[in-house]
Amino acid sequence: MHLPEFALAHSRTSLGSSTNKMEVAKVEKQNTHSYPVTASRLYPWLVILDCKQGQRQTFFDVSKNHYQTKNIPEMCNKLIYGCSHGWLVLVDPNSMDCYLWNPISLEKAQLPSLESVNYSGCILSSSPSDPECHILFFNRLENSLLVCQKGDFEFNKQVVIFAEDVDLKNFAMVGKTIYCLASRYTLYTAEVVGRTVQFTRLIVEELPWPSPLDLPRFEAFYVESCGELFLVHMMFFGFRMEEVYGFFVFRMDFEEKRWVKVKSIGDRTIFLSQHNKTGCMYSLATELGIKTNSIYFTMNSQRLLYVFDLESLCTPSSRNIVIPYREVDFIWRGERGVVHLPEFALAHSRTSLGSSTNKMEVAKVEKQNTHSYPVTASRLYPWLVILDCKQGQRQTFFDVSKNHYQTKNIPEMCNKLIYACSHGWLVLVDPDPDSMDCYLWNPISLEKAQLPSLESTDYQGCILSSSPSDPECHILFFNRLDNSLLVCQKGDLEFNKQVGIFAEDVHLWNFAMVGKTIYCLTLEYTLYTAEFVGRTVQFTRIIMEKLPRPSPLDLPKFDAFIVESCGELFLVHMMFFGFRMEEVYGFFVFRMDFEEKRWVKVKSIGDRTIFLSQHNGTGCMYSLATDLGIKTNSIYFTMNGQRLLYVFDLESLCISKSLPCSTVSRDLEQYWVMI
Repeated sequence: MHLPEFALAHSRTSLGSSTNKMEVAKVEKQNTHSYPVTASRLYPWLVILDCKQGQRQTFFDVSKNHYQTKNIPEMCNKLIYGCSHGWLVLVDPNSMDCYLWNPISLEKAQLPSLESVNYSGCILSSSPSDPECHILFFNRLENSLLVCQKGDFEFNKQVVIFAEDVDLKNFAMVGKTIYCLASRYTLYTAEVVGRTVQFTRLIVEELPWPSPLDLPRFEAFYVESCGELFLVHMMFFGFRMEEVYGFFVFRMDFEEKRWVKVKSIGDRTIFLSQHNKTGCMYSLATELGIKTNSIYFTMNSQRLLYVFDLESLCTPSSRNIVIPYREVDFIWRGERGVVHLPEFALAHSRTSLGSSTNKMEVAKVEKQNTHSYPVTASRLYPWLVILDCKQGQRQTFFDVSKNHYQTKNIPEMCNKLIYACSHGWLVLVDPDPDSMDCYLWNPISLEKAQLPSLESTDYQGCILSSSPSDPECHILFFNRLDNSLLVCQKGDLEFNKQVGIFAEDVHLWNFAMVGKTIYCLTLEYTLYTAEFVGRTVQFTRIIMEKLPRPSPLDLPKFDAFIVESCGELFLVHMMFFGFRMEEVYGFFVFRMDFEEKRWVKVKSIGDRTIFLSQHNGTGCMYSLATDLGIKTNSIYFTMNGQRLLYVFDLESLCISKSLPCSTVSRDLEQYWVMI
């Protein structure tokens, strides 16, 4: 089966900045109480409502890459429920007070108060200047509507709106016709009769499920453009299904009464807001600097603006709007205009979205005996070993060069976790708390050496001082939570436990070998050498200065790896962002200058490639020939609870993604193993 090279990437960032701070957009000097510039109405504003500073509204111009910060009285502490015919529908989230407001004429029209925050969608049947205009609020949770006109004191509530068993999704206007999108992407027209709405089903056939089968979560948007109606299908993936996988766009063929997939929208651009499930679409001139044939979108509780390119099927750039708080609402507003925003890049590389099957390509499986050991002739780069925790008998060996995998049932590895790979040996541990059986195993010679059982699953890191064939070899397990070590040698019946390992108030983080020297990295990025004296370890600090914090200030979460290559020691600083701080923002790489005894940032690692596993915090680094098909000057990495393999390009600062094996469950562990 063919594996997916679906690529959702992470585009250029300000990572290379010497200050390590995000650039902040230049603010035009304007009266903060004035209204934003509205001369040009070719494309919408991105309006940012800061929920912690309700008086403030930020208007971002996607063409000029500027923003204006305002304190407009009518918009203070209000949410934007709709934007239609130049009017805004504004709602106070506390009192549920609701009114129409025109930011050009400054006219205001009071509406009845909403009965519930669940009425989060709104559409106007025509301009509020039209006496026949109806304002319609809809509740997706219970399939109900609230309908009123200007001057009404209360809404008319309509609960049973469909004869069929379908769920309301969204509304859109095409000309003077209101269209309603329901579940399974069926389509209805909506006609207001008095204070009620009558629905007529337009599409009888359901749209076949567009997403790959293992991507259950999606969202649907409805946009009109030049008299045409479009459906935008947004797909999610990841451990919590919160990362955007990509989009499909469909056009309504009113003659055939069916949705038709389109690969291009030409000179048009789609703008989407996840917050209130609204969108709009405009034909734009290329000189505006806005990407056409693309989708600009925002995500709940994120300050980033994403751009998905429908031609390359990637997110080549996103702009990080630098504001103090994360509690913001993003709304695309139908007027236009201004502060220089950072070109931070979270990209999403090439995908298989254009595939007619809508399925991920799956890596080719080599026909081999599943009980045999994997091919070990080439040792230029590591295997990615995937242990399926739901099928503990099975191990999958993925070759990053050939894009092939082999599935094995190796007895010594069944139901075991890989704690380390060193000198051709694996340190294997039974994760069952009642067992914690632990041993060394050589997959080439098939030699096995029993070790004492671990006392706790908290000892998740391991390093060998030399080859287990060496009688002086020490095996060291470390616990990051309480700064403790377990040390033994082959043949020992129990570990020697060492608790107070540092004189200073620092936290143990990782180990690496350079030649015959063991180096220990602390969470503060200070560095120690570790020397075995009997069954204990003595630490000597070699870096006195702490490394200044590499990450931007609003990215508190990070991870650290140390890897050896050609006698050099490298520190890899991994940064996270997002609502739960679980998405990878990017990496910095530092080289240890042993003469100066300090970390030196490097922008390139040349023909070398770094391989990282988040599960056990291990990594390795190799010089590779370009004809192997492995990206050099890059970082290959895996994430906890995810089946994807990521590649971060240190030159372009982009992240691409692929799926090594679609047959493993999401309950898995992934390791880089050199055998």
